[in-house]
Amino acid sequence: MYARNMRLAALQSSFVDRAVDTVLHIHRHERPGDILVFLTGSQEIERAVTATEKLDAKLDYRGDVAHYHSKDPDGRRVVGMSVFGLYASLETGQQREIFEPARPGYRKVVFATNIAQTSITIPGIVFVVDCGFVKQKLYDPVTHMDALVVTPISQAAATQRAGHACATTG
Repeated sequence: MYARNMRLAALQSSFVDRAVDTVLHIHRHERPGDILVFLTGSQEIERAVTATEKLDAKLDYRGDVAHYHSKDPDGRRVVGMSVFGLYASLETGQQREIFEPARPGYRKVVFATNIAQTSITIPGIVFVVDCGFVKQKLYDPVTHMDALVVTPISQAAATQRAGHACATTG
């Protein structure tokens, strides 16, 4: 799934909400498997983690989640989400939790910066949600300062993100 015919400004202002909505859609309708979501920075990740945990708490699993009733051919059920953030300044202990298998019946959701694009492999990832943006350091010649600016990623970077995560499914 991807956004078509949307203006860049509209996408930039709503990409966190759209990522959370997509995670919820996958969680409710798709087969069991963990989700990796690429966002731009720690603030966006913390916002997404909080929003996802709140939405998960409101779900009626018996009625809202397709794989709650063991409809999966392997008999696996989805009964909850374990939501994590992953970014460079995260403490080591918190980072370690991300690499542990999800509890039985739980879908692991990892909101990550582009650190997960090249540096690590998270086992169990089946679904990838990519906001299509990254924070880049750009020099502003007017102010003579560097600034972090949210910019669209290249097609090659998008392919790398998707390919990296697909490789973790075995």
